Amino acid sequence: MSKNTQQEIATPMNKVAKKRTPTMTITYIAALCAFTVILELVSETISFSLPRQFKISIVYFGWFLAGAICGPIGAVAVAGVADLISALILARGGLNPLITLSSCFVAFLFAICFHFTPIGKPYSTTRSMVATAIGAVLVCIFGTMGLSTFVLWFSYSKQTYLSYFIFRLFQIVPLIANVVLFYAFIPLLRKLRLYWRRPVKIKNVEKIKE
Repeated sequence: MSKNTQQEIATPMNKVAKKRTPTMTITYIAALCAFTVILELVSETISFSLPRQFKISIVYFGWFLAGAICGPIGAVAVAGVADLISALILARGGLNPLITLSSCFVAFLFAICFHFTPIGKPYSTTRSMVATAIGAVLVCIFGTMGLSTFVLWFSYSKQTYLSYFIFRLFQIVPLIANVVLFYAFIPLLRKLRLYWRRPVKIKNVEKIKE
């Protein structure tokens, strides 16, 4: 095996990502689903008397953790299942597939940004924080103020879209709070080696086999 190939294999990613079995992956997804449901219940409780557009949501934190720990597909699974369970528990008029879709989109978008933003050394603390900021901005534009706002307006509001959009600008505040909370957990996630291991293209496969 050549020296270059050894360097490619011994990437920083290997220091922060454990090799997982399918059982471990399912366990992580299940645990994060339960945690995200709890966050949704807490969000509904503290926002009970507020209009929907002023809801104080901390569920983003669960989606961000799912994206970091389980990757894009795992994040979609967590967001989708958690939304289904939350709808059943809260009895909020039945499951709205459009809301579930927007939740999955936000989780997927953040996971893609977190793991595949080509900045700095893979999974270093600084790079993770920069990737989180980029992901949060895109989530805000295309998720919170984009797809989610349209879905909620289309499903529940009798206001004009512009009026509803302006009121929904308040959601930027809870989103920032979720980002700050996730920032606090980045060093812990790295220390415990909980990051999802993104696919890596290994060169010189013939030499590795030798």
